[in-house]
Amino acid sequence: MNVNIATSIYHPNIPLKGVFVIIHGMSEHRKRYDDFAKFLSENGYGVFTYDQIGHGETASSNEELGYFGKKDGFKSLVYYAYHMCLEAKKEFKDVPLYVFGHSMGSIVARSLLKNHPDVMQALILSGPPNYQLLVRPGRAFSKILCFIQGDKKRNKYLKGMIFGNFGKQFGSEVENSWLSVNKENVLNYNNDELCGFNFTNKGYYDMLTGLLDIHDTNHYLVNNTSKPILIVAGKDDPVIGKDSGIKTTIKDLEKPGYKNIELKLYENARHELLFENIHEEVYKDILEWVKKFDFN
Repeated sequence: MNVNIATSIYHPNIPLKGVFVIIHGMSEHRKRYDDFAKFLSENGYGVFTYDQIGHGETASSNEELGYFGKKDGFKSLVYYAYHMCLEAKKEFKDVPLYVFGHSMGSIVARSLLKNHPDVMQALILSGPPNYQLLVRPGRAFSKILCFIQGDKKRNKYLKGMIFGNFGKQFGSEVENSWLSVNKENVLNYNNDELCGFNFTNKGYYDMLTGLLDIHDTNHYLVNNTSKPILIVAGKDDPVIGKDSGIKTTIKDLEKPGYKNIELKLYENARHELLFENIHEEVYKDILEWVKKFDFN
């Protein structure tokens, strides 16, 4: 694997307390997390943000957006996430490492936890997608489309199958209003050429492969059942699957043995918590949660 991963590094101007690796979500990019990264840096934390394969400045062309490779695309996402963590440890030595994963990034982060638990001291999941019965048929459909249309083709019906219900509960609001109560954020997302693109057939296949991977709880390499895990989400986030969905997500973490799991839901908030009107509250809550633990 040899991909030039676009990365941003934030160095604090005060004594170093730890380092965060931020894994962004589907159809977005690292630069959207600049404000959060600066907040963490101002509070003594180094930060690594990067564009995942098939996203942002890591994608070599528009054709590559939403495409992770011919083979083992999800494994590639996890591979580079792991190596970002190793790079962060080299840059910011001898301090705790915290992985923050949003949405699809939380799928990658949970696979990191499954396969490389030693790399992180704690995990923060934002708006984690829940495992649903549609995951297997959706993956099968995407595989068929790869065979019929090609890996890099994009199919609106596949997109509708996966995301079609997200916007229904918000009626006639603007496109992608399920992302946020903050209309300015939604409009910025819609106007960003590196956001909101439809995945390729193979990209959907790989993402759904990732959901299946983290739902399979039989092969987690658990080194510390007390490892802190924080889940943050908006109460009106359709991605988490309401109460039953978030319970499934927590159970999938508890089954391998993790027992130090905290859930924080926010009123009047949807999928993109870090861009909501209450984002400063969310920032502070994450910071206060991290401060509770002494990893030295």
